Order: sequence, then C-alpha cells, then structure tokens
Amino acid sequence: MALLPSSLSRKLLAAGTVALVVAALGGALYIREMQIRALRAELSEAQSTAETLRASNAAYATSLKAMESEITKRDTLLAERDQRINDINARRVADRRTWQEALRNDQTVRDWNAVPLPDAVRGLFRE
Repeated sequence: MALLPSSLSRKLLAAGTVALVVAALGGALYIREMQIRALRAELSEAQSTAETLRASNAAYATSLKAMESEITKRDTLLAERDQRINDINARRVADRRTWQEALRNDQTVRDWNAVPLPDAVRGLFRE
C-alpha cells in the first residue's frame, strides 16, 4: 500500500476531525433539544396541576366560608337559646319567691296549700 502524500493525509485528518466535531455538536444539540422538550412537557403538566389546585382551593375557600357562616348562625341561635333559658330561670326564681311570700303572708294561700291533692291529680304530676 502506498502512503498518501503528507498534505493529503493532513487534509483528510482535518476533515475527519471537523466531521467528528460536527457530529459531536449535532449529538449535543439533539440531546439538548430532547431535554428542552422533556422540560416543556413537565412545565405543561405542572401548569395543569397548578390550575387544578387553584380550582380545588377556590372550592375549599367557598366551602370554608359557608361553614364559617353556619358556625356564626349556630352561635347566634345558641346565644338566643341561652338568653331564653336565663329569662325562664329568672322568672322561675321570681315566681318561687312570690309563692313563698304568699305562703308566709296570706292566710288564704296557706289554707289552700294545706289541703292535700286528690290521688288522680297527684298521679298526673308523677308521670
């Protein structure tokens, strides 16, 4: 085999080196393009997930406001009930005091109170 002239072999070596560099750069660009596509797909998925989470959060906030409204309504009703109970208890104490004063001071009330209840009436109060 005959050896190639040195200038030709240098040219072939330079051309081979250039082809190798171009192929390496092409491969690197292809890899980068695939990475960019993968990142874009991940970004799209993340944006979709973020939209879903925002919608879920909005529904949660609406539900939370409704619950807070119900709690406020319940607390108002409980306060009204407690006030009614306190009013009833105050009237009961006042009525009891009036009854006891009437028993102490009024002979007619004492006489009426001394009469025993009939059995039929007493049975109504036991049940």
